[in-house]
This record gives sequence, C-alpha cells and structure tokens, in this order.
Amino acid sequence: LGTGARQLEGVLRYYGPDFENPHARPPASADLSGGLRASDEMGFSLRYLHRTRDEAWRWVGQVDFWTQPGGAAPRAVRFEGSARVEALDVPLVRPSVWVEHHDKDLRQDGPRPCFEGTDCAGSRQALGARVAFEPGEAVHLAAQWQWAGLDSRTQPEGRRREARARLEGLWRPVAPLRLEAQVAWHDEDLADDTRAATRSATGSVAWSSDAGWSVRARYEQSLDSPPRHLVRLELEGRL
Repeated sequence: LGTGARQLEGVLRYYGPDFENPHARPPASADLSGGLRASDEMGFSLRYLHRTRDEAWRWVGQVDFWTQPGGAAPRAVRFEGSARVEALDVPLVRPSVWVEHHDKDLRQDGPRPCFEGTDCAGSRQALGARVAFEPGEAVHLAAQWQWAGLDSRTQPEGRRREARARLEGLWRPVAPLRLEAQVAWHDEDLADDTRAATRSATGSVAWSSDAGWSVRARYEQSLDSPPRHLVRLELEGRL
C-alpha cells in the first residue's frame, strides 16, 4: 500500500506441519521445522518504508510474529523487529543506524537461560551503524560496526555481549571488471579475555563479457592462529 515514498506491506502466512515443499520459497521466518523454513508456521509480518518529502531521510521498520500451529502443547510466540534510519542528502557519504530485537518466546517474562539453540527461549538485542563512501559508480567504500547482547548460559549474569566490525571496498576500473576487498573482525564474547576474536581478509576479481560469460576468483584468509587459506574459482555462461 502507498506511494513510492511511503509504503506499507503486510503478509499473513500459515504452513501446516505436513507442508513440505523445499522449492516453494514463500515468506517464512529463519527458523527450521523438519529442515524447512516454510513448514509448521503461522504468523504475520508488517514492513513500513518512509522517505521524507525533501529526500533527506529514509526510514524502514518491520515486525514479525509467528508460532508453530502443530501439536497440542502450547507453542512459543516468537518475534523479530528492526528499525533503520538512513541519511540520503549527505554529499558522497551514506550513513545509517539500526536497532534489532529478537525474542524466541514472548509468553515468558524475566531472565531466560539462552538465545542460541533450538531449545532456547531467550532474546537478543543489537545496535549497528554503517557509513558508505560513494564518490561515483566505479568506487564504493564502507565501514560497518554492530554490537549485540543476548541471553546466554555461559555468563554468570546470564548475558553475553559480542561485537562485529567490517571494512569493504569495491572498484570498477572498466565496466566488465569488478575488484572487491573486505576485512572483518568478530568478538563473540567481549567479557572473555581468554577467547581471541576472529579476523579474516577477502579479495575477489570478477570479469563479465557482453556474450553472457563471467569468471570470478575469490581468495579468503583467516588471520587467526593457525591461519587458513581458501581459494574459489567460478565460471558461468548463459546460452
């Protein structure tokens, strides 16, 4: 519903426990039932997009509630929600911030043991920021950071805090050639000094021809100890 500057989208869904179609790919939550996303799930989601009249700001908010209809026992009511604000009129730079909240069972109050795992009913909150530098179509640079707190059994206070950071760059010296690089850092537990953060660096080269053929080479190195090296080559053609 709405115009290009203001849009509201809603989805109602119901998939029975016997609905098993791995090729359908309808709207569904990220959790799995019997190895499938769209199975044994009932819920609704809303997404709202808003651009100010002066094209200075863009806001996106979305919520999703769902449960599993199969079985006689009471099922958990799950929730995912996020909001993102992006500045559009800053010269050459595109900054944005966002917040997220995930809850695996809205029926439960008070402290809960964990968020990760199929038998957990905890919650997770995240706060992130991103700055992209785009002087032209041929160059793109970006820096991103995110902090998250989640219920965890591994901490005495019942909460684990983690952080992520990423630097990425893109350069297209000519139209068919695409060069990309990325450096990532992830600390799964900011309170645990004995656990080292993971670090990685990635670079890729891609070439696409007008005839429909493309080739892409990707190299990834884990900067942890011991280091790991991964190389992948892809060749694609369209007839």
